Amino acid sequence: MNFPSSCSLAACSDSISRAPTSGSAAAVWLLSTGAFFCQALVLGSVMLRFRDTYITQNTLFVLMAFLSGVTYPTAYLPEWLQPLSQLLPLTPALEAFRHSAILGQPLSASAPQLMHMAILSAVYVAVGAVGIRRMEKRVLESIFG
Repeated sequence: MNFPSSCSLAACSDSISRAPTSGSAAAVWLLSTGAFFCQALVLGSVMLRFRDTYITQNTLFVLMAFLSGVTYPTAYLPEWLQPLSQLLPLTPALEAFRHSAILGQPLSASAPQLMHMAILSAVYVAVGAVGIRRMEKRVLESIFG
């Protein structure tokens, strides 16, 4: 067996040894999907307000990727931007997923991040439901008079 094959075999055996925690990674993924849906309600109402989905959507996605820790840890953000990163459900979702999928920790180790996502989800769904209703009414009135 050559060196690259043995390295990839070692990496596979390491991930297999963490297999019992794959259920917690799946649970984090499902909970995160719910949180993202709640945030999407708010973002959808913003896009309806400006009636330009391309610019609005791309701008919001770049800001979310920049602030949430997708490309680098949020600790590298300037101090004044770090609180903004905590307003996005992607930030605690990434932390919880890294705990379960990369570190192999059980779901209970991500309890603070999951609670953070639940609180953000409740706020986003409340704001989003009101925003979508208002924007839907406004769009329908502008189309049908």
